[in-house]
Amino acid sequence: MEGQAVAGEAPVHDTPVLDIPVLEPVEQRILGALMEKQVAVPATYPLSLNALQTACNQATSREPVSDYAAPEIETVCRALKDRGLLRIVWAGAGSRVLKYHQRLEETLELAADEKAVLTSLLLRGEQTPGEIKTRTGRLHRFTTKDDVESVLVRLAERGSPLVRELPRRPGQHDHRWIHLLGPLPPSGGETATAAPADLDAVLKDGSGARDAKVLAAYDAGAAGYAEQFSDELAHKPFDRWLLDRVAALAAGPIADIGCGPGQTTAHLAAAGCEVTGYDIAPAMIA
Repeated sequence: MEGQAVAGEAPVHDTPVLDIPVLEPVEQRILGALMEKQVAVPATYPLSLNALQTACNQATSREPVSDYAAPEIETVCRALKDRGLLRIVWAGAGSRVLKYHQRLEETLELAADEKAVLTSLLLRGEQTPGEIKTRTGRLHRFTTKDDVESVLVRLAERGSPLVRELPRRPGQHDHRWIHLLGPLPPSGGETATAAPADLDAVLKDGSGARDAKVLAAYDAGAAGYAEQFSDELAHKPFDRWLLDRVAALAAGPIADIGCGPGQTTAHLAAAGCEVTGYDIAPAMIA
């Protein structure tokens, strides 16, 4: 019968026609970042505004890399809330910190594997199944790129398609896929070739200027980093055990290089170590 599984065949799933939201690039980045962190770092989810800004603008796993300001993100989040795509909640009893929770997954009725694939497409634009498999390791376990392709086909064959396969580029073996939730931000696309990196430009103003830019970037992200990771050891029993072993075996003072907000330094000190934390960015340990 229609809608029922036949012995030896995969079950048949209904794919209702849904009201697919159209998302601007900043909305795609916000919802994609929330979907990613919800699975990758559930202990710190939902995200505060600072943590969400850090997640949106991080330099890895994002194409293109962005520099959204906190007020812009907050304004867009409120607009997404009005559309039913995001929920704003309090951090906890007595807390005045607002946190942000995505509802795109509910709106689109996504399974876990579909969520992982769509998250990658929202954060990094068009990709091949192989690229998606490599980039979703923390979100869902795909054994082969064929597993990813089957999810893409499933999303493309919905009553309201969420993805589309692009023509294969000259010289490439695999097709690339895009999501259909809104316009994609410019990233070079199919008609442009990325310019080679100008390595000399990095040092054109001298190493001091380069180092100052690096420090400024670390300082700018310090607050969000601290908020997201300062209590991470509470959820990592193996890491705590390993640090306790370090404390037990230490025969003298310990230097915690790159200590960040100091979660590791604090744990070692509590375990009885004579430990000092060092970080290149003053704001990290302020």
